[in-house]
Parts: sequence; C-alpha cells; structure tokens
Amino acid sequence: MALADLLERLERRTDTPDTPRNPVEVSTELAPILACTPDTPDTPQNINSEGETLGPETFHDDRRTCDQCANLEGRRCLAAWRGEIVANRDYEPIRDLLRRCEGYTPRAS
Repeated sequence: MALADLLERLERRTDTPDTPRNPVEVSTELAPILACTPDTPDTPQNINSEGETLGPETFHDDRRTCDQCANLEGRRCLAAWRGEIVANRDYEPIRDLLRRCEGYTPRAS
C-alpha cells in the first residue's frame, strides 16, 4: 500500500494549477520536417577586392627546415640543448619538416 500511496502523491504533484499538463497554446502534433537547403555553388575562398583569385605564390611562407638552421649540429638541436626552446635537451628534430621554430638561426650560406 505504501508504494501505491507514493505513486498517487507523485501524480498529484505533476498536475498543479500553475503548470497544466497540456496548455491550450502547445500543440501535440509533430513539427513538419523541413527540407534541406540545396548546396551553395562552390566559390573560391581566397578572393581579393577586385575579384581575382589569389594563388599560393601570393602568401609568404616563413617556415624553415632544421637543415637550414645553424643550431642543428649532427642530429641534435643546440637551441634545445641550451634551453632556448621548450624541448628535451637531447631533442633530435625531423630535419626536413617545415616549421616555425623560436630557436631558428639562419646559416651563413
């Protein structure tokens, strides 16, 4: 009997005068599924004010490989060894990978 009383009290709490179960302004019908919009035509994203498409040669790439750096001695990065960059002291970078490094120092050549 205690379980039936508890269920009856819970049902009474859900129907309070302030919150009716189904107010008149709320519809019980499902909302219609809206059709998907068609795709927009593909347009180039890199367009300047004159409408010309900018090519990759227009953008300056300032990345360098470790082979171009004076801090690379053998396979070890001397900037990491001196603690100039955040890396292990025995850091051996991938030498032919383009990157922007805080410890980059151009070689004399």
